[in-house]
Amino acid sequence: MIIPFIVALVGFYNLSPSIFNNNYRKDTMRANSSEFKAIEWMNQRIPSDTIILSNFRSKALLNNQNIELLTNTFLADINYKNFIMNSKIDYIVIKNFDNSIKYFFNNCKFSFIAQSPDFLVEKRNFLNRDSFYSVSIFKLTNRSLENCIKN
Repeated sequence: MIIPFIVALVGFYNLSPSIFNNNYRKDTMRANSSEFKAIEWMNQRIPSDTIILSNFRSKALLNNQNIELLTNTFLADINYKNFIMNSKIDYIVIKNFDNSIKYFFNNCKFSFIAQSPDFLVEKRNFLNRDSFYSVSIFKLTNRSLENCIKN
């Protein structure tokens, strides 16, 4: 009975500053909300009236229309692949970009826009924050992915 009370007390202590004003709310979100810092960074660099393709787990705070990049589905589901190819995507935003992602876009023409600094992974469990991630932004030269996605 004491352990759940202690866990609830620690959770309240971590999240309660966000109640008092918007600055505390943003600080609390930066520390505890998954990908908040990366989305905040990205929202400052991409116009809000564009469409992005991203592998972000959190989408509610994006200023843009977002299409999720599901790499496993991409390989297996022809309907998903057709949806992606027919969407008018402006930017590709990739968390933890590596060269394996180029496999999907082998013939696409895009330019590198920005690389974020390394962000500490945000988790509610403050004892489990031990890894980092970064975000890469690419702008597509042609908004159509129809001719460049690997089959």
